Amino acid sequence: MTWYPEKYPENPNQKQWRSPSPANHAKFRSTTRPFKGAILVFSSTNLPYVRGETKWTGPHRNLSLTATFIAVAGIFGLIMLFLCIKDTLYYNDFQQNGIEVSAEVSNGYVFKNKRGDLSYALAYSFILTSADGAKKTFTAQQTVDEVIFNAHRSDLSTISIRYLSSNPNISEISGTSHFGLEILEMGLAIVSLAVASFMVWYTVRDINFNRLLTEKGQPILGTIKQARIVEHEQGKASLRFSYSFITPAGRTISADHQLLTRVEIYEQLQIKPGTAVGIVYADDSHFKVL
Repeated sequence: MTWYPEKYPENPNQKQWRSPSPANHAKFRSTTRPFKGAILVFSSTNLPYVRGETKWTGPHRNLSLTATFIAVAGIFGLIMLFLCIKDTLYYNDFQQNGIEVSAEVSNGYVFKNKRGDLSYALAYSFILTSADGAKKTFTAQQTVDEVIFNAHRSDLSTISIRYLSSNPNISEISGTSHFGLEILEMGLAIVSLAVASFMVWYTVRDINFNRLLTEKGQPILGTIKQARIVEHEQGKASLRFSYSFITPAGRTISADHQLLTRVEIYEQLQIKPGTAVGIVYADDSHFKVL
C-alpha cells in the first residue's frame, strides 16, 4: 500500500497520476505536517480508491472569516445591550424625575412604517415659566398607539405629558412605555452575544481538533460501506457515504462523511462498497476523512 500527496489533473480524463519515487515516499513519511493542503491518493493492487479535495488546511482554516463574523455579532450584541440599558435608565429617569403637566395637542399623523403597517403620532406643545417670569413654549412629537391617538387627535385637545426638569426638551406622553422596545433590544443583545460566544467556542474546538490531527494524526485506510451521489447546482455534487476503519489498537470504528466537488470527478469513480478511503487518525474521538 502506498501513500503520497498529489493534485487533481486539470482534465479529469487525462491520466496524469504519477508513481511515487522512493525519495518522495520517504519525504512524505518524514514530514511533521503531512496532510496540510494535500490530496492523498491510496493505491493498491486489489482495491479501488476514492480521492477527494480535503477541506482541512490546519488550524487557520477560514479563521479570518470566522473572526470577522464573531466581531460583527459581538459588536452588534454590545450595541443592543447598550441601547437597552440606555432606554431603561431613560425610562426610570422619567418615572423618578419627570414633572407631569398638561400639553395641547396640535396635530395628529397617520403613516405607514417600514413594515407597511399603520402607525400613529401626536404633536403637542406646552408652556413653562422660568424663575424670572419668562415663558417658553416647548414642542414635541411622539408615536402612540391607536387608542391614545383616537382619544386626542382632535385639535386643541389636551394631553398629560412628563418632561425632565433638567431638560424640558425631553418629554413624553404619560401612559406610554418603551418596555416592548427594551425587550426587543435585550432579546437581540442576548441572541447576538450567544451566537458570538458559540462561534468562539466552535472555532476554538475546531482549531484544537485540527491541531491534534496535525500533530498526532497518522494515515489509515478505511473502507466505504454505503455511498450515494447527490448532484447540486452549477456542476457541483456531494458524495455521502458511511465508512469503517480499524484503529492501530485493533478497534473498528464506523462513521459517516460527505465530500463536495465537481460532478465530472465523481463520474470517473467506481464507488461501491469496499472502495478504499483515506483517513487521518489521532484517537477514537479525533479522526477525519481526507
